[in-house]
Amino acid sequence: MIKRITRHSYFHYSICLLLVSLICVPAGAQTYAEPEQEQLLNGLKVVFWQRPGDANVLLKLRINSGAAFDLAGKDGTMALLGDVLFPDPTTRDYFNEQLGGKLEVSTNYDGIDVLVSGKASEFERIVELLRGALVTTQLTPENVARVREARIKQLSEKPSSAADSADRAIAARLFGTFPYGRSPGGSSESLSKIERADLMLARERFLNADNATLVVIGGVAKTRVMRTLRQLIGPWQKSDRTVPAGGFSASYPGQSLTLYVIPS
Repeated sequence: MIKRITRHSYFHYSICLLLVSLICVPAGAQTYAEPEQEQLLNGLKVVFWQRPGDANVLLKLRINSGAAFDLAGKDGTMALLGDVLFPDPTTRDYFNEQLGGKLEVSTNYDGIDVLVSGKASEFERIVELLRGALVTTQLTPENVARVREARIKQLSEKPSSAADSADRAIAARLFGTFPYGRSPGGSSESLSKIERADLMLARERFLNADNATLVVIGGVAKTRVMRTLRQLIGPWQKSDRTVPAGGFSASYPGQSLTLYVIPS
């Protein structure tokens, strides 16, 4: 009799424990909607991922042309184009101190990545600063000289390790004169040959809305996102030629998203 009561109690205890666990899981877990895809009239692809309740927003723009498009002897052209998008160093301080986020620009063989983040309440201001870089790029002689000198100085101050030298030698051996055999950031010699006209040509060829994808992740409603993008990024020019596109990964605290953009 005692054995039957004990088994009966264990059975009810197990059922109660299962019910409690099922009830607690939805309360503790936080799920987000799947990313939505849109496209502006100028051809810019937009991937939107809303995170309700998030006080921040992150934007990652990929220009689908990178150092692989540098002219021979002028390695680092696309890297300089990325640098001149935000030529004023105080812009990064503004993102950190006033917008509570960050600004990063990086260039690899396949593209230029621009990452900006900040408070969701400052979304319009963030897009406005991005618009200035894309629509009214400040390719003045002074800005070009400043970013070129800064990158040359950075290269000269960075000691070259044996591993770096070995990597360059292997790349040159494998790829020869092919773009992947050259450094995406260029060298002091190649950067000194790049002129303002080279950056203007690169901007005209590659810095176009239909050669880019923008990812928006954060606590901003979709209607607000699209309205702001149409108003501020809509005037960004569209290219009249097809440029190969690539894939990239956009990460966010607790989430990751990999996109592959295929030309239509």
